[in-house]
Amino acid sequence: MNLTEVLAAHGLSGKKIALPKDLVEVDTIVWETSNSVSYDLINLDSSDDVYLAKKTDSEVKKIRSHGVVAWTVPLDFSIYAVCIGQDGYYYAVGTKKAAKINMTTGAVTTITFSGFNLVSVYHVAVDVSGNIYMSCQDDTYTYIRAYKILPAGTRAWLYDSGITTANGSSGICVISSYLYVNMGGDMYKFMLAGGLVWSGRGFGMHGVIPDPLDINRAYALNGGKFTRYDLSGASGPTILNETSVDLGTSDSFSPYLRVIGDFGYLTRNVYWYKIRLSDFKVVGIRGDNKIRAIASDSSFIILDAGVVRRIKYRYKIK
Repeated sequence: MNLTEVLAAHGLSGKKIALPKDLVEVDTIVWETSNSVSYDLINLDSSDDVYLAKKTDSEVKKIRSHGVVAWTVPLDFSIYAVCIGQDGYYYAVGTKKAAKINMTTGAVTTITFSGFNLVSVYHVAVDVSGNIYMSCQDDTYTYIRAYKILPAGTRAWLYDSGITTANGSSGICVISSYLYVNMGGDMYKFMLAGGLVWSGRGFGMHGVIPDPLDINRAYALNGGKFTRYDLSGASGPTILNETSVDLGTSDSFSPYLRVIGDFGYLTRNVYWYKIRLSDFKVVGIRGDNKIRAIASDSSFIILDAGVVRRIKYRYKIK
């Protein structure tokens, strides 16, 4: 880390202060698990158990919070998107079917889609009743759509954004009785039963997560900014707070956001950020393109070639 990053990690961004010459950074490996394959997608549950998915030659693996593999299940379709559903199951979704996986046992229930065709799936979310919501590329290879799929695999509704697939989609989240989707850089709010409530032009929503203290608010990566939104308005979202988390970073994987107590955490392609929520000040920065998720004790989950690690880092005086 450079001096600016060290200061930021100690909550001293922008201050001129002499650091002890014997201040050193210490990385502690909490656990490490070797794998025969490299994984593409990651989720953590509320207990810090880790769920990994491989997109092609597909499989899903669960590693318990202390580093022991619980189960590994192969799938017979390419995985496009994954999520931990609000119904307590893990979902891996393809273009023709989805796997609903028991998070304790690894038992798989296959949901086959019926009556519609998908070209690709960008993101997925699942509500408490097991309904599946997706942002997808339509079957004409032209536009981005939002879908609601019933647990049986049939389509309940779709919304055609009219936005071309070249603009992409990022971020989807069920909060209370509403669905929020980013399509082409705009935020859309739907009733879960169907029907557009509003769309907010110019609001990005990458890696969106609900505010754990307020169902009308959410945190998201909005372009190069960590942003807190008020979603309760009648005509669109309102930015409440934001701070830059850019440093020239681009995202080759979906950003991972988490709120732990008084701090927000964000992983991007090159940097990890810690943001104090009381004043939206960045108080921690670390450059590491292998950090893919944050556990509840602020340790890192790192995906490397054939290896998953949980690491804590701190500073100490020699």
